[in-house]
Amino acid sequence: MVDLRYNVEEQYQTIRHFGASGCWTLDPIGVEWSEANLQKLARLLFSVEEGIGLSNWRFNIGAGSVYIDKFEDSWRLSECFRRSDSAPYDWTCHSGQQWFLNAAKRYNVPHFAAFTNSPPIWLTKNGRGCCDAASVSTNLRDGTQGEFARFLVDVLQHFAEVGIVFDTIEPINEPSWAWEGTQEGCRYNNDDIKAVLRALYAALSVSGLPTHISAPDTGDLTVLLDDDVFTIWSGGDQFAKGPGPGNYRNSIREFLGDPEIAPMLGGHIAAHSYWTDEGDRNLTALRRAVRENLSAVAPDAEYWMTEYCVMQPGRDIGMATALRMARTIHHDMVDGNASSWQWWLAVSPHDYKDGLIYTNYRETGQQDIIPSCLLWVLGNYSRYVRPGAVRVSAALHHSPETVMVSSYINMDGALAIVLTNDGSADVAISIPASQGYTTMTVALTDEAHALVESGRQALPAAITLPLRSVTTLLLKQN
Repeated sequence: MVDLRYNVEEQYQTIRHFGASGCWTLDPIGVEWSEANLQKLARLLFSVEEGIGLSNWRFNIGAGSVYIDKFEDSWRLSECFRRSDSAPYDWTCHSGQQWFLNAAKRYNVPHFAAFTNSPPIWLTKNGRGCCDAASVSTNLRDGTQGEFARFLVDVLQHFAEVGIVFDTIEPINEPSWAWEGTQEGCRYNNDDIKAVLRALYAALSVSGLPTHISAPDTGDLTVLLDDDVFTIWSGGDQFAKGPGPGNYRNSIREFLGDPEIAPMLGGHIAAHSYWTDEGDRNLTALRRAVRENLSAVAPDAEYWMTEYCVMQPGRDIGMATALRMARTIHHDMVDGNASSWQWWLAVSPHDYKDGLIYTNYRETGQQDIIPSCLLWVLGNYSRYVRPGAVRVSAALHHSPETVMVSSYINMDGALAIVLTNDGSADVAISIPASQGYTTMTVALTDEAHALVESGRQALPAAITLPLRSVTTLLLKQN
């Protein structure tokens, strides 16, 4: 029998939200699907009773690639609210995504994030939503940072006027990648990023909006690290050259260590966990290096993990990929001290490990809705660890290494304990009645259970964690 212990007095980071993105795929779906099927998707994503209760929803502003680019995947093309620098705004664009924004509001999703992968095509050097010449550090046209900032603030102000207030705006996405043609994207070296941040911060400051900047949304955790920290962590590997001239790394030091830039970032730095979901070196050591580097440069700043999926072809609606996600969330929260955690695509038409929910609609025209175990495993966190929760101490004694635990005290006092059994055998655990907690509800996700809740039971208690499962215990003091 494995003994579970917890201590709500030993506290770590505050949790802001768990979320996902409506990028690309929900524009055609939101326009073309029946109201009944749209409502079903909304319940799965936003409801805390029937779905996973996401607490943050990411909206893609879009650069307008649909007007000029011919990406291989047409579902990666995007509209823009303004076709040119002299055109009027067209607020009917992204009507599919807007349906889901409004649905999220109806379900009382408390937080919204807006992001863009590229500046509008009319502000880019090549007139496209992706980059080309390697000699160019960024595709944003020289001297147009102010116009870019005004465009973003105009979009934010419009949505505020219709009742959607974005908590954060992410003006840059994965700036250290080359972005040469498969989807909207724009590289920026650190000086380019700072120029955008200065312009956007100034525009937000006079707008009256409560929106904060989230940046730089690096696509690789190693890009966050100081060079000397990277060298120690990597065992001496050399950095690859950036996709253009200038410096594309050292993000913690460059932004939170810069006394002018740090106040612009809303008290956090944002990055993505792609490529770091296998092996102890990536899962544990890299995240600890990020946490320690951040603590050394800006001890009061938070780390937000703002995008992730498993970067492999082949759909998997079962537990293999879901457990890979569970490991990533666990180590982001426990070793990286992440305060926010965001999945990439809420709904995917692809043969790829990128969707909480899948559909074959693009190929068949059928409005099929295929929830994956990824959806329900994320729900083991998002439904029960609510905004404002604080991660607290939890440990398993006499436990196999395949079982992981983290624990969070919510603002209402309920204690959510998430247990992942990544092994090939069931594990029995005992849960004490401790620190005033007297009852418990259990929510199980495995191949046969989709976030299935048990009835409330008294503590102390003993339960079995099925092999290859994720279980949330919700403890209450009554």
